[in-house]
Amino acid sequence: MREELSTRSLVELEKLKWNDPGPSASPLARRCYYLVNRPLSELSVADWRVLIVQNIGLDYLIAPALDVVESEPLVQTEHFRGDLLVSLLTADPAFYSKHPEIKSRLGTVLDAVPAALNALDFINFDTTSEALDEAIAEFRNPTM
Repeated sequence: MREELSTRSLVELEKLKWNDPGPSASPLARRCYYLVNRPLSELSVADWRVLIVQNIGLDYLIAPALDVVESEPLVQTEHFRGDLLVSLLTADPAFYSKHPEIKSRLGTVLDAVPAALNALDFINFDTTSEALDEAIAEFRNPTM
């Protein structure tokens, strides 16, 4: 991530107006509010996954997240092996329409998935392969 961007938050970079969701909001809404107000350099890979799943900050988060899955396709951030890859595969298709080079890189990562899946134990294999099958289908056919 470029140095000049890493000290700024998504609210600053995207010129967003986010109101505090308040104490009665869902934990996810509160977490997203907190994350969009943090400098990018303070966000973890797990934070990137949460925001990508919500289609927040894609222009700033997808490229570094893709760098991670290119080196380790089934990295686990919070829930299961490959959860970051699943978030990338299910991100807003309009993003990939605007960035075909990133979509192509992500497609290349999928070539490494079978070998990575075969290295998992039985429990992780089942959870990860099920989530990936659905996400890959969505990525390859965004009109589903």
